[in-house]
Amino acid sequence: MTKPSLALLLLLWACNPVTSHGFMTSSADIQRAARQSQHLTTAKAAPTATSLVPNQLVHISVNAGGDMQSVTELLFMDADEREEDASNPKQLLDFLDASALSSPTLALHELLDRMAQGLKSAKSKTEQFLSLVAQMSNARLVGIASGILVIVLFLAFAYFRCSEEKGESPVPEAKVVSAVVPSEVCGAPNVHSIRAHLDWYLLAIACLALCDLLLNILMGVKLWGVWGIEWGWACVAALLFMTIDVVMKNCFFLPLRRCLLHRSGFTPSEVQEIDGPRWHLDDHWLENLIADPLRKHWTQVIDAACRKGGHLWVGLSNYVVLVPLVIGADRATEAAIGGSFIVFVTLSLRCAAIWRFRGEKDLWRWRHLTFLFGAGDRIRDGRLGHLNILISSMASSWGRLACLAIVHLGLPSEKKNKDLWHLSIMLVSLPVVVGDALGELIGTPFGLHTFQVRGLGEINMKSIEGCIAVLVGSLVPCLLVVSFNKDLQLQASTKIGLPCVLALLTTATETLSFRGTDNFFIPVVNSAAVVAWWAILES
Repeated sequence: MTKPSLALLLLLWACNPVTSHGFMTSSADIQRAARQSQHLTTAKAAPTATSLVPNQLVHISVNAGGDMQSVTELLFMDADEREEDASNPKQLLDFLDASALSSPTLALHELLDRMAQGLKSAKSKTEQFLSLVAQMSNARLVGIASGILVIVLFLAFAYFRCSEEKGESPVPEAKVVSAVVPSEVCGAPNVHSIRAHLDWYLLAIACLALCDLLLNILMGVKLWGVWGIEWGWACVAALLFMTIDVVMKNCFFLPLRRCLLHRSGFTPSEVQEIDGPRWHLDDHWLENLIADPLRKHWTQVIDAACRKGGHLWVGLSNYVVLVPLVIGADRATEAAIGGSFIVFVTLSLRCAAIWRFRGEKDLWRWRHLTFLFGAGDRIRDGRLGHLNILISSMASSWGRLACLAIVHLGLPSEKKNKDLWHLSIMLVSLPVVVGDALGELIGTPFGLHTFQVRGLGEINMKSIEGCIAVLVGSLVPCLLVVSFNKDLQLQASTKIGLPCVLALLTTATETLSFRGTDNFFIPVVNSAAVVAWWAILES
């Protein structure tokens, strides 16, 4: 580009009112003007036209606010046209004044066009991203997520054990009552280490709940596509689960626990401490609370009735009534999305409440905040009661995700095999709902032959009577489901053998798993057993 053409281009840009008011000229306009400017310098034009047009251009650009595109189009006309227009300067000025009047409208149209192109480009890139995500392997996603969860649980277990072996110094001691057997408070992780890193634990739990929701959605998109998922039923499932779990359970079992505690001789301040976050309490709070043997017995009964009573209510309502009969077994994916959304919301609210109001000065707020937990925080877990119920809820949600992925990988499609999916849901869910609940309902108040286990609580004990209750509570419901099944033609070995295998696996998993994580391992192991049994004997 020659120097005259470059100077003319800079003059056009400086005199243009669009750029002078702060609106940047696009690169396309600049390149077009440069090409036309070079064409002007190389074209053969009459001397009068060439000398006339720049002077008029400067006058119009400064005084009339001419549009750059209109001026350059007029400036770079053919030579004959420029000769004709140059012979009548007044006509040229009138034309440029008219084009200047329309320059705001042209600029507005150009701006709207560019915005529309930007939106189209963003929409196209978003669709490409979603398509790429949907093409990812479902098994790989679930495998990565399950591996991350297992690693987190393992690291937490190792951290608790190392902290306990270190024997970090406790807070100043309160009064000590020797009525509690010291071995009952063994097997608990170091509370002070957990309290020092509580913010990180709460953040990790909320992030894992969000990952669970996203993985459920991605799995549904991978299986059925974005529009193949019945999003209306997912919303209905979320509303039903919220009604059953958050509203009905919490509003019934929490007042029941308060009533039973008052009738058992607990003072109002002690009930307030039980409902509160408990992190501000001293090391001997639980020992002093259940020092009286009668109080200890009533604490066991109240824990079993309110905690596992709510567990039974939610599990039977969701997996025996809502999913098979109301939502439909052929909409298991939609039910999982709705359930994971409710778990994410409730866990986030619980973590936020503990993070913001865990001091002694905030104890009065927990008269209402404790409805978020609904008597699920066991009294005998002591100061770790809230953290235990958070881990249990997260493990249950991840267990449902892993179970659904395993069943999808091993069984035919739920849309075409509704009866098979109905049976599988019942066989996988009933042991963790009924068997696990009976283990605590019978083993806690009536267990005589106890043994110590690892867990997230200040008292981690199980009994042989409770293990037998888990076995019976898992075997009988599975036998009834298989016996009353009329839709599928099952072999005799399946009707007897599969319930026995599931009952034994449930008992072993519930006994050996870290307390608070059995809601994850029981459905995962049972779903793998159902898929393997079907693939080997029934396919």
